[in-house]
Amino acid sequence: MKEVLHTRIAEEVARWLGWPDASAVGKGAAAPDQIEIFTVPGIGTRFAGYNVSCLTHFAGYNLNMDASMRLELPNVDIRFNAGAWPDIPIGMEHQEPLFQLLNVQGYTKAFDEIAYPAAWSYADWLEACFIRACLSTYDATDARQRDRCLGTIAGYALHYVQDMTVPHHRHNILLAGHSSFEAQCLERWESMTAADRAMWVNDECGKAARWSARGAAQGCMVQAGKLPSRWSCRRRKDVDHAIRQCVRVTAGVLKQFKEYL
Repeated sequence: MKEVLHTRIAEEVARWLGWPDASAVGKGAAAPDQIEIFTVPGIGTRFAGYNVSCLTHFAGYNLNMDASMRLELPNVDIRFNAGAWPDIPIGMEHQEPLFQLLNVQGYTKAFDEIAYPAAWSYADWLEACFIRACLSTYDATDARQRDRCLGTIAGYALHYVQDMTVPHHRHNILLAGHSSFEAQCLERWESMTAADRAMWVNDECGKAARWSARGAAQGCMVQAGKLPSRWSCRRRKDVDHAIRQCVRVTAGVLKQFKEYL
């Protein structure tokens, strides 16, 4: 989804659930599109105008699996950017999925051959970060800081799960209408009345009542996979389906996380 839609859906659902700092959740949900997790020598942190870290948003993404990409890149020393994740508790960054892949497992294949960690692996890792942060000791005077930190981490996790509601993310198609579909989702959301948006949020939050964080991520993958093999950003039903799923998994993750508060 577009950063704006990540933020707006996250904030609306967080408010519906009575989350302590809904604004922090919204900002955190948009942040993974901005965080530059790794650097590729000769390319930097950007590729074709995009943050190459967006590759981690897909379902075990591999550039060679995407027919829309044509890359022949030599073996390179991909570098993890230490300190890329603000608000992550000390000691958790080295458990980050991409760090584990590159620094611990010693991955040496060419850049275009790497299978990036699946989106739900990031959601699981961020849940662990969230739990660690919840167990941290805060003085009463630090309550606002704690709420902001926890809201931000929860938002990070939401981003990866929310993206799985987009067919392109579900089917590992980076280009070929990816941006157009997400833009149409945002346009549809903004064209709705406040009452209609509130109704969707209420309906989907109710459906997600029994979902866990992992259930939301994996359940979303299954349901997104039920979309037609061919879709169009011009088809209202595909757009509406993606948005409703986005609201539902957002509620599932936040309800699970809220149990730790």
